[in-house]
Amino acid sequence: MNDHWWMFDRLLNIDESILLTINGLHTSVLDSVMWYISGKLTWIPFYVSLLICLICNISIKRLLIYIVALVLCIYFADQICASVIRPIVGRLRPSNIDNYISPMIHLVNGYRGGSYSFPSCHAANTFALAAYMSCILKRSYQTWLFFIWAALVSCSRIYLGVHYPSDILVGAMFGLFSGGLFYWLGTMSGKAIYPSPGMPVTIARPDVTRMGNMLPAVAFGGTLVVFLILALF
Repeated sequence: MNDHWWMFDRLLNIDESILLTINGLHTSVLDSVMWYISGKLTWIPFYVSLLICLICNISIKRLLIYIVALVLCIYFADQICASVIRPIVGRLRPSNIDNYISPMIHLVNGYRGGSYSFPSCHAANTFALAAYMSCILKRSYQTWLFFIWAALVSCSRIYLGVHYPSDILVGAMFGLFSGGLFYWLGTMSGKAIYPSPGMPVTIARPDVTRMGNMLPAVAFGGTLVVFLILALF
């Protein structure tokens, strides 16, 4: 039993060390960039590009089913983490003023977040979206893009000092599960409602589909460039 507690304590120490290392990398430019990356509304162009990508790749009949499944997927991941797991675990955020580690945390714009940190809703939501979109589009280069985006947003939460790495890890794992689950539910629902095998895959022309598939990469790169410009000036 003592060995188990020693191992658990060791893991917590590693968790805190990684947090303090990443949080300690702060510069004025990185503070601004990570602040923008962590924001939800700042990624609206990227979200719109994902919607356009879906429209270009899914038949009009099944499109609404997949969009509803995606919305439910994000809601499920977010609410289970925020409303069920967090109150049960009750782990204080590193930035929480009642946490003994908070004096060692560099805050950005005075941001401390809510009370609890485990697991990370940002990680759960972004990895759920990444997993869901990857299951639908099944293209390796887009899969890399989605998961790089999710990892970047998640790491920004550690940088801001509002999450431990383990919060991110568990949140990401739950997000992957949620994305896969709701993709399966959406697919099963689509097949049940529209079972016709002869239904066209998409209403878009091939050239329009190719352009739609490029949009997420353009939106992702463009948004990061905007973040950097805003941080510098």
